[in-house]
Parts: sequence; C-alpha cells; structure tokens
Amino acid sequence: MGAWGPKPFENDAASEFLVDLEEAEDLTEVEEALEAVAEAEEDALELDDCRVAIAAAEIVAGLKKKPAEDLPEEALTWISEREAPPRRLVTLARAAVTAVKVSSELRDEWREQEAFEQWMEAIEDLEDRLA
Repeated sequence: MGAWGPKPFENDAASEFLVDLEEAEDLTEVEEALEAVAEAEEDALELDDCRVAIAAAEIVAGLKKKPAEDLPEEALTWISEREAPPRRLVTLARAAVTAVKVSSELRDEWREQEAFEQWMEAIEDLEDRLA
C-alpha cells in the first residue's frame, strides 16, 4: 500500500513530496500537485497523485495558519518562511481534496481498510481547515 497510516503524511508519496518541497523556493510544487488531481478526469485520479495532492492541500491549510496538529516539522518550517497562499491556490486545494474524497483510487484503497473512518476524518478535517 505504501502507507503506514491514514493521515496525510503517513505514506511514501507524501514523504517524497515533503523532501522535494524542502528544496522549493516557491509554491510551484504545491500548485502542480493540486492541479494534477483537481484538473484530472475523475477516472484518472491515481493513487500517488492523490496522496501528494492531499499533502499539498495540508501545506495550503498550514499557509492559511490552520495547520494539522501533527503536521511534520519539515512542513512547519517551510510554511513559516512563506506568506499566506493566494486565493486561487486555496480554491485549487479544496477542489483536489473534494475530488479525492468523492471518487479516487485513494478513496477506494482506504474503503477496503479498517482505518477508512480515520482516513475520512482526516480528509474532513482538512476540508474544514481549507474552508
């Protein structure tokens, strides 16, 4: 599964995204990750793209001063050096999270796991912080 838990950064793809983000000087990585899901066809929402988009949406929530309680230290450090996100990026993050939640390989994978409810709670919490 490439995941060790239902939270946004508890998987290989999100961890790799975070490593790449540490090298980034702007929001390009975040925007590209969100666009890959928010602008994709519903049947093209691949597992790792969704995992990275959720991690990117967590970065946007953090930039809005609404970080997850368990956001990795590397993400908190990166966020602390940036300004608030542009409205377009917040809108993109909301669209990506909704797409993942409604119909995606990631949702399908979690639906088959005992931790599906925990995963949904994490997604809904993220939605609330992006609102």
